[in-house]
Amino acid sequence: MQLHRSTSVIVSMPWTAPPDARNGKAVRCVAGANAAARVSGPREPHSLDEEGHAMILSSGSRAPSLWHTLVGLGFASAGIAKLVPAKVEEGLFKSWGWTRRDMQTIGASELLGAALLMTRSTQRLGALLLSSTSVCILSAELRHGDDVLVTPRAGMLLAALTGFFKGR
Repeated sequence: MQLHRSTSVIVSMPWTAPPDARNGKAVRCVAGANAAARVSGPREPHSLDEEGHAMILSSGSRAPSLWHTLVGLGFASAGIAKLVPAKVEEGLFKSWGWTRRDMQTIGASELLGAALLMTRSTQRLGALLLSSTSVCILSAELRHGDDVLVTPRAGMLLAALTGFFKGR
């Protein structure tokens, strides 16, 4: 068995697994104390639940990297500014001919994308949502000549694209 450095697994043997969803049968695993020691080190009393089932504990496997957390917070704050809405954001969207509903849709997309980016299992989906939202806003800024806003949005797009790469 090969484990990643960021994952710790604690298994106490023997144990009975919960019923398999496909056939409803419980699986009983029996192994000596040495097998458990090789997988997880010494037995620990908190590794069994109330029914005696082994619990597999992992640490760090779903936590995002610090970078993706910061990117997510940046997009979340931008999304909240559009949902509240801030007067600056509302004026900008009106100058583009967009409605308040359009602004709130973009804000909700940024907020949802930020939340998805913060979990490793949904990180790529969040990156896809944030990247597509950023491309939409960036194209509007370029079309309407808002050159001052193009550079920060391009940076946000590049930051969102990093969500396609799983960090350590």
